[in-house]
Amino acid sequence: MINDNEKKNMFRYYVTQRPIDIGTIPNAKSAVNITRYEERKKLPGVDREVYGYVEYTTKLSKAEIESYELTEKILTDGNTLENKKEITINDVNIRSTHGEEKYVYVIRKNNGKYILSDIVDSIEEKREAFEGNIKGIGVGIPGPVTADGTVLKCANLGWDVFSVSNKLASLTGVGNVKVGNDANVAALGEMWKGGGVGYRNMIMVTLGTGVGGGIIINGKILTGENGAGGEIGHMCVNLEETDTCGCGGHGCLEQYASATGISRLARKKMEHETRATILTKEDLSAKAVFDAVKEGDEVAIEVATEMGNYLGHAMADMAAVLDPAVFVIGGGVSKAGEVLLSFIEKPFMEKAFFANKNVKFKLATLGNDAGICGAAKLVLED
Repeated sequence: MINDNEKKNMFRYYVTQRPIDIGTIPNAKSAVNITRYEERKKLPGVDREVYGYVEYTTKLSKAEIESYELTEKILTDGNTLENKKEITINDVNIRSTHGEEKYVYVIRKNNGKYILSDIVDSIEEKREAFEGNIKGIGVGIPGPVTADGTVLKCANLGWDVFSVSNKLASLTGVGNVKVGNDANVAALGEMWKGGGVGYRNMIMVTLGTGVGGGIIINGKILTGENGAGGEIGHMCVNLEETDTCGCGGHGCLEQYASATGISRLARKKMEHETRATILTKEDLSAKAVFDAVKEGDEVAIEVATEMGNYLGHAMADMAAVLDPAVFVIGGGVSKAGEVLLSFIEKPFMEKAFFANKNVKFKLATLGNDAGICGAAKLVLED
């Protein structure tokens, strides 16, 4: 929890130039609030549309603000979000605002010590309504998770290595606890109730601030030895890349095919572009790029083509190893719709092994419910 003294001295920084990711904000581990908007938006008192904001209890330096191109706002009234209702559960704050927009972000306190106990408290509140009849508990976690439910570190939650399934079983008395990586669990949900219905061999590609993946073989999640099955965003697709990925590597797929990566490609192109274009240097988001593509903008089409080449060729490599029946594309970038698929399918077919060319390409349909459905499916499989 944030105490009253901390609330009185909160410093908020709006991110205006690129989607929020590990490499786009300073000192991510010391941030108490990180809020990402699904789409860039205009807020009162901020002169540019924003991707979200970060809050700290200490002020950033002028050099940090300028280097990361942030817009500062000092909060002195104890309110970290204007006009919003808030439910606080120690480490996790779920806050909702006007209409249907929802924001979820994590506050890491004591290395995530209270997250599971707070989840258990929530479960206990519901037990009576279900008359104690709980078939099991399904959980998706943003980090590598082994087949036995052990998380192998989770930076976003502040966790080190431990068995989440054993801990939850001990705290709740529920024996059937299933835990998986959040992207893998979302893939399972899409196979069961979404874009992958009717297929048992599937690769889900999630294009958000990063690139995530989930691999389903014969209806089951492919976890791998170390829980890292499906980390397709960190396939190396460019050996010549000098910029560093958030993982510390170079040339990772997510440097080109994520929302952040698409913005990066657009910025590089716009540095020397002289042709007329709908795109502006003030808004080079993935959404702006694909909106311009739909208007026939040549510069935007070239950015989308470059992104599609990286992704399509990488997916051809995935298909050669895993032989899926379908690729399901999800994440915020997938909101571009069918036009996105057209930029992926052509380069895929150029590089794919002949036996893989019958693969289908579909858009995800469940949105944020994919993980919920997948977690339920984990439990129901037993």
